[in-house]
Amino acid sequence: AIKRFLAQNGNRGIQLTPGTSNGKKVAVIGAGPSGLSAAFYLALEGFAVDIYEAKDVAGGRAANALSSAGLDLEKAGLKKDIDRILALGVQLHTGVRVSRKQFADLRESHDFIYIACGGSGESERTAQGMIAHPDFVPEGAIEVDVKTLQSTLPCVLAGGDVLGKSSLDTAIGHGRRAAESIVSACGFSSQVAIAPPDERKPDLQKWYSQNGTRIDGASLKISGVGKRVNSDGPTLSKEEAMAEAARCLQCDLICNICVTVCPNRANVALQADPMTYPVQTVRADGSIKTSERIALTQACQVINIPDFCNQCGNCKTFCPTSSAPYFAKSHVHLSAASLEAHGEGFFMAEKGVMQIMAGGKRGTLTDNGETFVYEDAEVRLRLAKDSLKASDIELRQAVKKKKLRRVAEGAVLFGLLENRYPFCK
Repeated sequence: AIKRFLAQNGNRGIQLTPGTSNGKKVAVIGAGPSGLSAAFYLALEGFAVDIYEAKDVAGGRAANALSSAGLDLEKAGLKKDIDRILALGVQLHTGVRVSRKQFADLRESHDFIYIACGGSGESERTAQGMIAHPDFVPEGAIEVDVKTLQSTLPCVLAGGDVLGKSSLDTAIGHGRRAAESIVSACGFSSQVAIAPPDERKPDLQKWYSQNGTRIDGASLKISGVGKRVNSDGPTLSKEEAMAEAARCLQCDLICNICVTVCPNRANVALQADPMTYPVQTVRADGSIKTSERIALTQACQVINIPDFCNQCGNCKTFCPTSSAPYFAKSHVHLSAASLEAHGEGFFMAEKGVMQIMAGGKRGTLTDNGETFVYEDAEVRLRLAKDSLKASDIELRQAVKKKKLRRVAEGAVLFGLLENRYPFCK
């Protein structure tokens, strides 16, 4: 219902203008969802864009689906989207099936090419990337980097169904990613600000209240029996659409599905401040190197309590990111016996003292007031509470170096678990 409202009213009061010309030209092969998406964002960034479409109508798979169902493209909102893209100065060339010669010519006349002409079946996928094999590419199959969509051909990118069948959302996302890669390859800074700054502040307690309250949505309006054709159903009013949107639980900020589906309540959510902390490696010569930095970008973090968890896999089944929370999340034990039995994880042994185990080896992290003190059979050191930087390092048993990833993780958890029941009794 909200998507219909946006499709019918999304352009009202919004005047998009192309970005300041940067002198670069891009050819997009294919006017389907992915190609149109790339053209849209490239035009906003100031690129001159030409789209080449083999069929007489733009829209690709979306247009095909609507047409085959006997639906009107304009009333379905698709034509409005296409017209909005063309209004940015994008040039659409229909009825053009790109040949090998034309492809070579386009590489000469344009700075970049984005291949988004769809695929003829499930394409081969490799560990390094994905394979695209459009007929007009002289080399045949080309390898594509799945992150940047850059192919093995210089300045040629590929995305959408040419990489294998995908959803419309994935194809559209490929288009935007291709545009971002082209902007980056040119060394430009993005001019596009499609959405206002995200100033939402996650509130875990408010989320629990909202998640436990059922608010029914507005009843869908249904046309009369004789009018249920051609996507002519009634659209929500502005007030109804806003009320429907207000029911959103904003799972992009707080997911917690693994918390709610666990029958044993073994997954627990903790409110946290987003932060970045270093993972350091200390050496016997006294040197300290930050080998990586770990970012906690979400204000809600989930831990697993092994004392309660029987590893049924329910959280894995329902996880929208295909993770296995019972395995991947930090394991916080409620008893020394559980920590010993599992040989891995964290346990608040007493106020101000955390026991840490990894690979069956035990260490102790102690709150010493101004700093943390960590000690195990191999090392003794201090950690600054604010930066988690190590100091006063003493390596033992002829150990030459030690990575402090587990220690840093424990220090972060210490702040989240301190004075929280049932972890600190």
